[in-house]
Amino acid sequence: MKSKLFIISFFIFMNYSLSAQIIFESDWNAAKQKAKREQRYIFVDAYTTWCGPCKAMAKNVFTDQAVGDFYNTNFICVKLDMEKEGTEFASEYSVQSYPTLMYFTPDLKIAKTVIGSLEIGGFLNAGRQALEGNGKLIALKNNFEKDSKNIEAAKKYTQELLKINDTQEASSVAHKYLSNIAEDQYLTTENMELVYIASIRKNKYVEYTYKNREKAVQLKLGETMLQQMILGMYMTDLKEAFETKEEVKQKIEKIKSKISKKYPLDAPAVNSRIDIMYAQSFEPDNIFRYLDIYMSKYCVNCNEITATVNNFLETPKDNATILQRLKVWSERAENFEKNTMNVLNTSKILKKLGYKQEALTKAEEAKTIAKNEQEVKKAEKIIKELK
Repeated sequence: MKSKLFIISFFIFMNYSLSAQIIFESDWNAAKQKAKREQRYIFVDAYTTWCGPCKAMAKNVFTDQAVGDFYNTNFICVKLDMEKEGTEFASEYSVQSYPTLMYFTPDLKIAKTVIGSLEIGGFLNAGRQALEGNGKLIALKNNFEKDSKNIEAAKKYTQELLKINDTQEASSVAHKYLSNIAEDQYLTTENMELVYIASIRKNKYVEYTYKNREKAVQLKLGETMLQQMILGMYMTDLKEAFETKEEVKQKIEKIKSKISKKYPLDAPAVNSRIDIMYAQSFEPDNIFRYLDIYMSKYCVNCNEITATVNNFLETPKDNATILQRLKVWSERAENFEKNTMNVLNTSKILKKLGYKQEALTKAEEAKTIAKNEQEVKKAEKIIKELK
């Protein structure tokens, strides 16, 4: 299952930030220049310090995980006090009520204006509506709403929502589609991706998939998706544990214990991923050790292993011990699925370790399984370097 939809959705939980909130800028002129340069939309929170609804949004809405993910991905976010640095803005756009939430296109046309505070759902919808001005999202949304049983319409709309990091709406769309089909059709090659995405908001899909684990594991990447679904169920608990910064390790171990009791078959892989997340924040010097455990023992996704090996090969890490472990990872990826990329990775590692002939043999193997001219050229380049 290599569809673009899954490639995008696969990293929803993998790279889940535990402290996401809206990142605001305070220089309106700089934001305008940045918007033109990067062709990005702008969101402006026009507020005052004495405004109660403004304070409520700052405390309860702008700090929300889904809000932060969505707005940081799709907007340059600007926060302006209408009685201080925002006086010129207030005059130019006739801002008289607070908060006034304004959305601008990259060429600084007003895409949407909302006067007054919004709850999380309404605020996400407002941002979504501002972006829909380009017509693409509206068209995909309309196509899906015309026939919510149409899997292609569901996948195309979900894919576009994931591109703009709107995981909450993507999950709702997936759930709506799945509600129109029989449960015994959930775990199929065609539908598993949407089950995975629907699980972001609906735990029942995690429970159903685990209950029918044997069927899920038979699907390519089904086991990986199930493990990420389980991890997603505990993200709120993990976020709270990480943010307290007191006895974090003990709290994390309690969460891992719950996972082990409820999902014993997948707990080792899920808990190994949690260890990596913990190391990223609290034990950065040990990150490779935790990664090695996950990649060498638990990861069953060829693409994930290959991408991680690539990340290390792109940095000057020629430490022999690290290279030996990368070799184990890359060979594990090959065992799941041989393709030009992971075979070439093994070749590169062997070259760095000084095994020139073995590296050449691997590069030549990569060429024989290349699926297109670009892959052939990559293999030939390495072969030339080794001869």
